[in-house]
Amino acid sequence: MLIHSKLWRALAIACVAALVVAALLLPQSFLLTAFSDLIQCVLLISGTVSFIPHVLKSQGRMRLFWALMTAGIAFWLFYQLLWTYFEVVLRQDVPNVLAGDIVLFLNCVLLFHGWQLWPFARMCPRMNMRLGWDGLISSC
Repeated sequence: MLIHSKLWRALAIACVAALVVAALLLPQSFLLTAFSDLIQCVLLISGTVSFIPHVLKSQGRMRLFWALMTAGIAFWLFYQLLWTYFEVVLRQDVPNVLAGDIVLFLNCVLLFHGWQLWPFARMCPRMNMRLGWDGLISSC
C-alpha cells in the first residue's frame, strides 16, 4: 500500500475518532454541532476525492461502478453542506422539509446502482441476476 494511502486512511480514522470523542465529551452546544458538521464534510470531501482516481484509471463496468459511487458520495456531500450551512452559518435548525431532500434520495439511488455493479458480483452469475432484478425494482 502506498504511503499516501496509509496517511489518508490514518487521517480518516483520526477524524472519526475525534468525532466520537467530541460527541462523548462535549455538551449539546453550537460547538459540538459545528465540529460534527465540519468533520462530516471533511470525511465526505475525502471520500469523493479519493474515488476520482479510480474513475479515471478504470474501464467499462468498473468505471461505471466508481463513477456512480463517486457521484453518490458527492451528492451526500452536497446535502451535508446544506445542513452545515443552516446549522453553522445561519445558526438555525434545518427546516423539516428541505428542498435539498431530493439530493439525499438521489444519493441513495446512485449508491445502490453502484453496488449493483460491484466488481466482484460478476464472479457469481446468480448474484448478478439477483442484483439486476433488485436494480429494476429500485429504479421503479
